[in-house]
Amino acid sequence: MQPSIYKYLDYRQFLRDILAHKKSASPAFSLEMLGRKTGCITKSHLSLILSGKRTLTTRRAAALGKALGLSDREIVFYHKLIQFNQAKDDFEKEQYLGEMMSQLGRTLGANLSIKHYQVLEEWHGMAIRELARLPSFDPNPQAISARLKGLLTPQAAKKSLSNLVEAGLLKINENGDYKPSDETLRTTDEVNNLAVRKYHKSCLELGKKIIETEPIADREFGSINFLMKPEDQSKLKELLKSFREQILALSTSENDNRAKLTQVNIQMFHLSN
Repeated sequence: MQPSIYKYLDYRQFLRDILAHKKSASPAFSLEMLGRKTGCITKSHLSLILSGKRTLTTRRAAALGKALGLSDREIVFYHKLIQFNQAKDDFEKEQYLGEMMSQLGRTLGANLSIKHYQVLEEWHGMAIRELARLPSFDPNPQAISARLKGLLTPQAAKKSLSNLVEAGLLKINENGDYKPSDETLRTTDEVNNLAVRKYHKSCLELGKKIIETEPIADREFGSINFLMKPEDQSKLKELLKSFREQILALSTSENDNRAKLTQVNIQMFHLSN
């Protein structure tokens, strides 16, 4: 079966896979033959594109897509994928990724990396997964919203729950109960970096709400300003990593309905050059 463009987040990998498929289906197929079919790309240029030494222009991308037999709809996604891979900054990457996700929403067959991105890009995705460990977990979106103090709407809870299931991070057992699976988050490094950035931004926004609504006994916000030698930065990062590990040791795996979903944010950045 020919590889589906919708399963990919790397257009070069898609090209390599579809070319291998065509070669196995027809031994006479070659890069030279494909280049002639495009009318504007040579065999050597195709080789450079596949190796990452050349990029694809819009005109050549369109010619190559048609030569490969992609449908008009597949070519739209293919163009967005190329723009995503060749974007110069994260803002552009997020724009093209959003457009790809919009098209995937109307396409059969999930792109697992994008599904995982959708789970990770907002604070409540992994929060709901953690809530599902409780024996009293109610998957009703209104109940999730209420359990999370109304910090997200029932509509957002419903979407997040659906993303978790589609990404394989939540499983529904024979009793209809939602339980976390052993699946781990898997995205490409490129997409993971975007997701982590959006995730931390959403956590910071959440913190702004919490500091206004929660009593001081139920929260801890702190800030330290101090002078630090550049060579000590790695030591500070190691201290923060160790601190996170100590915090995670407090996480309970017991079926205890008294457990409260808790989020800890640790922030560190330079205020001067």
